[in-house]
Amino acid sequence: MAFNYVGSVNGAQRNLVLVLLADSLTFSVGEIVETYTTGYAVNALAAKPFLGVIHAITTEGSLPEIKGASTAGSANTSDTKTVTTAADNVSTKKYYALVDTSVHAIYSCPSNGTIGTTADSELPGARVDVDADEGQILENTATRTIGTPANFYIHGLDPNDAARSLVSIAMSEYTSVGE
Repeated sequence: MAFNYVGSVNGAQRNLVLVLLADSLTFSVGEIVETYTTGYAVNALAAKPFLGVIHAITTEGSLPEIKGASTAGSANTSDTKTVTTAADNVSTKKYYALVDTSVHAIYSCPSNGTIGTTADSELPGARVDVDADEGQILENTATRTIGTPANFYIHGLDPNDAARSLVSIAMSEYTSVGE
C-alpha cells in the first residue's frame, strides 16, 4: 500500500525535511504525518493539513536506520520501513523521518474503495482525504466542491496501475494551518 513517489509537477524538486517522530506511535515509509499539533511527527488525519509523506526512517544524522545485526562476512539486512517508537523517543531522539513536504510531488496511492464511484475521482481535479491507516485515500470523501477541505488533489489514475490514483498535497501544513 502506501504513497509511492512517481514524479513532480513541472519538474519541481522534492523538499525533504528531517522531523523527530513522536512517542509511542507506529510510522511507515509512504505514510503521511503532521507536526503542527505537537511539534513532533504524528500520524495525519483526514481533512486536516499535514506536513508530508515519509520517505525514510532515519537517525538524527539523517542516516538510514538499519534493521537487524550483521554477521561478519554477510550483508546487512534492509533499511527500516516501519518503526514503532518507544515511550521516550522524543527525549532519546532515536528515530527521525525524512519527510517530503513539496506540494509539487506526485504520488501513486491505493484507495479504500472503487476509484471513480464518488465525484468522478478517476479524473483530474477532485480532492480526497487520507484513510485512517495513512496508506491509502478514502474514495467516499472525494469532492469537487470548492471550500470543502481535503488532504490531496487528484491528478487522475496511475497509468501503470488503474487501481491507484495519482495525488499531490492539497492541504499543506505550511500554508493551511490557521486558515
